[in-house]
Amino acid sequence: MIVLDSVQLLDAVHRSLSSNVLPMLEDDFARVQIAAALKILEEVGDRLENGDPCEDFNAAISADVTDLAGRVQKDEPDFAQALEAAVASALDGGEPRDVNRQLVESLWSAATKTDAKHRTELLSLLNERAKEISANDARWICPEALLSLI
Repeated sequence: MIVLDSVQLLDAVHRSLSSNVLPMLEDDFARVQIAAALKILEEVGDRLENGDPCEDFNAAISADVTDLAGRVQKDEPDFAQALEAAVASALDGGEPRDVNRQLVESLWSAATKTDAKHRTELLSLLNERAKEISANDARWICPEALLSLI
């Protein structure tokens, strides 16, 4: 049985790759592969310790959308109901990124059924939150490095 916890295991693998393997590689592509794998190990370790940043996004966007639904209830009751239904359906549980996809898809669908003013407000809200979470979520690995591993 391994007595180390998950974060300690990731740290040990990271140390081994960065100090023993990476310096020995002469092939540039192999170096990029190891560097990308190291970044992913850091991201996984961060998620184990701090949780998936997508959970924070889901909570923030749900609160923002619930607030928006309350503000538009009088003028656009159908839109407000669609927003509330989108939030309720996404909160049924599941993996944070699956919940996020469901939530955003439902909100995009709701946006298509309202006037330009409310659609713009919802899409601006989604865009601002997406930029915020992207900055948080992508701090460990760039998409190019991740794609190089596939």
